[in-house]
Amino acid sequence: MCKRLVVSAFLSVTVCNTVFATPCETQATIATEFGRFIPWQRIIKVGESKRLESDDQLRYVRIHLRSIASSDDAWSLTIRDLAGRPLQTFSSKHLKPGLSQWTDRFAANSVTLDVVGAVSQVPVIETLQYVAVPKDAKRPYYSKQDAVPAWHDLHCCNTPADRRRVGESVGMLIATEGNSIDGVSLWTCSGFVVASDPHVLFVTNHHCGGTVGDTADRWSKEVCNNASVDFSWDGDAVGREYKCKEVEVQAPNDDLVILRLEATRAEAPPPPLALRSTRAGDVPVRIIHHPAAEAKKVSSNLCQALSTSVGQVATVKASRDFAHRCDTEAGSSGAPVLDADNVVVGVHHTGFEKTDPQSCDMLNKAVHTDRLVAILKANPQLTGYKPLP
Repeated sequence: MCKRLVVSAFLSVTVCNTVFATPCETQATIATEFGRFIPWQRIIKVGESKRLESDDQLRYVRIHLRSIASSDDAWSLTIRDLAGRPLQTFSSKHLKPGLSQWTDRFAANSVTLDVVGAVSQVPVIETLQYVAVPKDAKRPYYSKQDAVPAWHDLHCCNTPADRRRVGESVGMLIATEGNSIDGVSLWTCSGFVVASDPHVLFVTNHHCGGTVGDTADRWSKEVCNNASVDFSWDGDAVGREYKCKEVEVQAPNDDLVILRLEATRAEAPPPPLALRSTRAGDVPVRIIHHPAAEAKKVSSNLCQALSTSVGQVATVKASRDFAHRCDTEAGSSGAPVLDADNVVVGVHHTGFEKTDPQSCDMLNKAVHTDRLVAILKANPQLTGYKPLP
């Protein structure tokens, strides 16, 4: 059932007590679980092979390695798929004794690790753990207007070239927390580039950091060190990953954080998106995001932003937020909300919420970009962003 909440003489908002996928939450889910860290401790000697095999249907695996060779040992490690094709190679020239490194992501359920060297049976590589990412992320929550979500892959369905280019600056944040004893959780959010020179500055939601109760600790140095952003999680097998280098600004009251990223390989960074420095009002918008850790999606059509018209809806904090009707999912948090000119007018951060025990607001919420622009201007060390009137 739905009921209509009158918010002015001319406008009203429909509030429903059901959501198509799951019941409306008292507090909207904000991130999506995304894979598992699995201990896998093996020592590989020169002349040996070790196979990593998973029964799961995976999107990818990646393995954490550490060199245990002496400085005099010359060796190479090649990771191969089931057909024996080489996927990635490490050597003693690149991975020095005691150093650890994550492999690339491999779109496979099984890989083989082969080590060769001058002296057989010398231990040179230790595997520590691996990440197994399933084809279907766990879906705890939907915020969508109809039974079928109104989004599609960014690189299909005749998406205009200018929109695809804008989407190149949207990335999927992959964050982790925990340890091998108590367990490790891994989750995702969305975000976007606001500056690329002299540093790559990336905006997402503050709540996309750690899950500890004290919000001040969500973006500790350790959380940043374990976080990465993939700008090419768009259906291909190639990653375009950046590491979190520094937490530049935390703004928990606005649910925003600005991260400085560093590329994992030499390349030009994604271009920054333009920011609206004034509030856009009730305008048509769309969202580019990673719902449920899926490949990059874009709203199928322009949907409606609601600002002045929802001023009396308790779940919309009018001093900071506006509502919008673009479909989202856990994992969409931090995504840019764009107007018809591809200018960012908001940062999505909250899904459907209950207005009372029987009613759901059926509204998503985004932080006005004037709050983000104010944060950027208040921190003169942050440069390169593009505010528009």
